[in-house]
Amino acid sequence: MKSRTFRRGKRSRLDVGCRVNLERKNVLRDEKRDVVEVPALTRRSEDILKLFDALPQGEKLRFLTEFSGTSEGRQVLEEAKTIARALEQRLGSSDPRSFKKELDRLGLKDAAVIDRIKDVARLVDRADRAELSRKHELTRGLKKGLGLGM
Repeated sequence: MKSRTFRRGKRSRLDVGCRVNLERKNVLRDEKRDVVEVPALTRRSEDILKLFDALPQGEKLRFLTEFSGTSEGRQVLEEAKTIARALEQRLGSSDPRSFKKELDRLGLKDAAVIDRIKDVARLVDRADRAELSRKHELTRGLKKGLGLGM
């Protein structure tokens, strides 16, 4: 019986040590996230992404295909991709629906700032996901055309 009591006590000390290490890792991760700078979206890019976001779903692929063929389109999509990756590093995701916990952690209280972050993140996330989907469809079509899509 005494050995069981001793083991439990030893385990609980190990559990405390594990919890301390886990908490330390969480703090370090948060500190690393806090130094990631999220670039701003240019006004022109934001206007174009708003136009893209307002399109019906059926027209988005055609718009994206035509738009990505221009130098300005590639620049806007690259800017959106850069911002999406920075948001993923800073907030854990580029999807604004999952920002609540991280924004609370950062201590942002200004509703206008929070809404602006969410609006830009939504535009960037949708454009980035649409571009990834378009690239996936192109790759899939090429593989099918080559007879590799078994």
